[in-house]
Amino acid sequence: EPPGVGDVVQYPLPEVVKADLQDGREFGVGLLVARNMDRGDVKTLPADKLTLCEVEPLWEEIPGSNKWQPDELASKVFPRLEDLESVPIASFDRRYDIWELAGELSPRGGSPQYEDFVITDDDTESESNEFVFM
Repeated sequence: EPPGVGDVVQYPLPEVVKADLQDGREFGVGLLVARNMDRGDVKTLPADKLTLCEVEPLWEEIPGSNKWQPDELASKVFPRLEDLESVPIASFDRRYDIWELAGELSPRGGSPQYEDFVITDDDTESESNEFVFM
């Protein structure tokens, strides 16, 4: 059975994301939020657009925790349904929008690892390799 809206999925990373992050990942993890095949105007869509989906990327703040949350730094992606693989969920904490995954990810899949960001009112970088935004 193909993944449905609300499922957590692995999806192939777009080439632009792979080029930008250069972290060796081929797959990301995200929440499937829409499928073209479920649209009310599906009969008006070209056949090659029927399997397109909208996925909101998730990220694992603490590596190895299996706890994933919405990735505010990533853009939505639009993979094809046949390229998605459902990931089993152990639990969902709706207070914080955190999904705990129960399944294994593919060896070339996973979360981006971001540097820590600190927002300050001056224009200096801290000495702990953190970025400063003005």
